[in-house]
Amino acid sequence: MNNVFTLRHQLDLGGGGSLLLPETKAYIAAVKAEGGEILYEKQVNELLKTLKTNGILQKLDFLYLANYEGIGSRVNIISPSVMASIITGISFSSKKGWQSPGVGQCLNLGYKRSTMTKLVAPKGSIGVFFTETQSDKGRIFMGAMRSASSPRNSLLLYRASPATRIVAELYRDAENAIAGMAASSNGYFAFSHHEPSSGVYAHQLYMDTVRHAANNTSYTSIHDVNIYGCAANINGVVSTPMTTTGRIGCFYAGDYIDGLGADPAVIGGEHAIFRSALAKYFTDIAEL
Repeated sequence: MNNVFTLRHQLDLGGGGSLLLPETKAYIAAVKAEGGEILYEKQVNELLKTLKTNGILQKLDFLYLANYEGIGSRVNIISPSVMASIITGISFSSKKGWQSPGVGQCLNLGYKRSTMTKLVAPKGSIGVFFTETQSDKGRIFMGAMRSASSPRNSLLLYRASPATRIVAELYRDAENAIAGMAASSNGYFAFSHHEPSSGVYAHQLYMDTVRHAANNTSYTSIHDVNIYGCAANINGVVSTPMTTTGRIGCFYAGDYIDGLGADPAVIGGEHAIFRSALAKYFTDIAEL
């Protein structure tokens, strides 16, 4: 009976057995050790295979991905010995991810400037993937901040006034560089920063399929406190969280990920691959 259930479990939910990547197997083993469960093994494996084949997986410090239940979804796929911790009861929805239901409720993603080896000044990338549209303004999605009044020297994605302004900051030492985005987020939301040989610091913000560019001429390293998900860490204090309809199915951070394509206004390169892989994953598991 158990063998029949196991076979059906693999057929219905995508278990890949010996065909799984070493990274997928290590992830599943770590989840089980924590008392969690990964049901959509085939879909996870396909996502990781796409990222690894294109050199993206190797660039990441952390990758948290929503699966069947909240324990397994808090294990870092890149370093499975690291597990994001819950701060006062953040909400998790199967196949969709995390949402902060109230003040002070978020994830501690377990990484800060001094513990990341891929996201190192003067370049890096951060990103999230919304499985449900986030339409509220003034919400921080992921970050580590020096102070509430000065979000410089920070790693974060957030909304600010006016309502149509989307702001992303990474290694920043100047005022907000990116503005005029759409008033709601859906799908892929990511930010990359690097220092070209010309000495001009380049910033690119990706709102699903749209690419927006801005430049800044200086940087300082991010503040050395653990990064929070669905909020930002202000010297150990949880910032105003995301409290409305949006759910985040993925958090990631790492080395610079290129998103330039033939059309500078459209997502391209590695970011396009990352976005498509995440969109396929969440579409596929939603049907199971």
